[in-house]
Amino acid sequence: MLRLDDVALSIGGRTLFTGLALQANPGDRFGIIGRNGCGKSSLFKLINGELDADAGDIDLPEGWQLAHIAQETPAGPTAAIDFVLEADAELLRLREAIERGEGDIATLHERLDAIDGYTADTRAAIILAGLGFTQEQHQWPLDQFSGGWRGRLNLARALFTRSDLLLLDEPTNHLDIETVLWLQKWLMGYPGVCLIISHDREFLDAISTHILWYDNGTTASYRGNLSVAEQKRSQILAAQAALFEKQQKQAKHLQSFVDRFRAKASKAKQAQSRIKMLERLNASAPIHADAAFDFEFPSPKRLPATLIRIDHANVGYSDNAPPVLADISLSLLPGERIGVLGPNGAGKSTLIKSLCGKLTPQSGTVTISPGLVIGHFAQHQLEQLIESNSPLTHLKLLAGDNHAELELRKFLGRFGFHGEMATEPVGPRSGGERARLALALLAWERPGVLLLDEPTNHLDLSMRQSLMTALQEYEGALLLVSHDRALLEASCDEWVVVGNQQVQRFTGSFDEYATMVQRERSGGEPTSSKVGGGDQKKERRQQAAADRAKRKPLQNKVRVIEREMEKLQAKAERSEQAIADPEFYQQDGDDIAKALKQRGDLQAELDRLEAEWLELSEQLEQMT
Repeated sequence: MLRLDDVALSIGGRTLFTGLALQANPGDRFGIIGRNGCGKSSLFKLINGELDADAGDIDLPEGWQLAHIAQETPAGPTAAIDFVLEADAELLRLREAIERGEGDIATLHERLDAIDGYTADTRAAIILAGLGFTQEQHQWPLDQFSGGWRGRLNLARALFTRSDLLLLDEPTNHLDIETVLWLQKWLMGYPGVCLIISHDREFLDAISTHILWYDNGTTASYRGNLSVAEQKRSQILAAQAALFEKQQKQAKHLQSFVDRFRAKASKAKQAQSRIKMLERLNASAPIHADAAFDFEFPSPKRLPATLIRIDHANVGYSDNAPPVLADISLSLLPGERIGVLGPNGAGKSTLIKSLCGKLTPQSGTVTISPGLVIGHFAQHQLEQLIESNSPLTHLKLLAGDNHAELELRKFLGRFGFHGEMATEPVGPRSGGERARLALALLAWERPGVLLLDEPTNHLDLSMRQSLMTALQEYEGALLLVSHDRALLEASCDEWVVVGNQQVQRFTGSFDEYATMVQRERSGGEPTSSKVGGGDQKKERRQQAAADRAKRKPLQNKVRVIEREMEKLQAKAERSEQAIADPEFYQQDGDDIAKALKQRGDLQAELDRLEAEWLELSEQLEQMT
């Protein structure tokens, strides 16, 4: 097993962690979480031998092979598949010896068989395909790939390496959801010990058998996935009186989202998915109650009836080149919250650039409502920051001369930039801090539409939680591209799928989309009846109109249930307030028991009505 005992590490006079203990056996997959800069990557360097611990012991069994994602960007004329195969030095040595006829050929072939050398090319090709490389790209030279795809090649090389211990530092960064799902499945079958640094909640929930949690210089280990760890940690933090008041405020804040969506949702499957996500966030509220910062997107300056409309547009980067997206039509209305799904390279970023007016269509039209403020967060947004400028200087340039410095400082403070942090250059700052500044500059302009393209790439779990909360409160329209499934499910009500030059509405839930993607990758039916363009949507509306007479009784019953739920919810809240009053427990024991029973009966009736509401809503959805 891998064993770390009472390990401590300081860098540059700053203590990163003390008392770190961990025991991992083959088959264990440890998700490692904590705020940016807490020492997660330094732990990998300790295990790698790149750093020495200040105290404690690190015991790596003799003979264990270690694999990790290289940080340097690969380059040169080497073909992609050869670059992956080169990760196994013994494989190459045996192949060369056999080719030159050196040594005992029988012994060489026996060893080649022992290390699965005869399947090496197939295994490498499977990994490359799983990570999104086409068969043609397997033979491309490294120099032909962009930086993001070279990063995938480093990941492919780590997965191909024969190892007993696999160290993965943010393996899902820059991966699309389809590739993340493939990586989850691959890691579930990995026989060795795997340590994974990640801020992707759904990814950690899917693969982790244990969680190692960094917090203020200490660490704690939990058996189970992230949701289990959060539940256990919530119980501990909820017992701390110093956090109680803030915890209750955060819990109430999140619960209001759950109640609001439950009352307004009209599509059962989307409702179920989102309600479960929000309730899970509510359950973990104590963990995030002491978050370093929280923020909100202020109310938009202007919200016209139609914000952006794109009609029968071909979109690409050159009039002489084939379009990336063809004949796309999409309207963005106030209050719409759309998640954009599809593999990397399909055109998700192209769609966003066309919607915000940064990419002129080759044909068709894009209409942006006059005076509409669009908040666009691009994948490479951080590169647009001026490294020598401070956060305060960036905001002054954006705000102009009509705002006092104190007002600007207060605004930046809501994003965690206090004191000297507001006046120091952003160049040395971490990716997470720079991403916070980019979001602050976005929020300052009070946009009516948020077009967010992978906003979480540099954000830790705490920061992602704050972003989720801010997006829940945001009053404008949202179009979100992200590989963070938790953020998508908590923030979006509707979906569009980008692929094969098309932009099509997806009427199912995210779980149905994930199932469809996995089925397609396994060679199953490549289409879904829930994916459709404008013409199919029109046909569904016509069919819905024809079925209106059948649906009306169900709709009436749903409205009756919703009114009853509102009444019961009000009674339940009054009951909760009474029970929370210390004087409640001064009355007769029988009266206390009666009141508690009534509160339980109210909750049971609410649960029954909610289940009936969901069932009826699903029936209505199936009739559309």
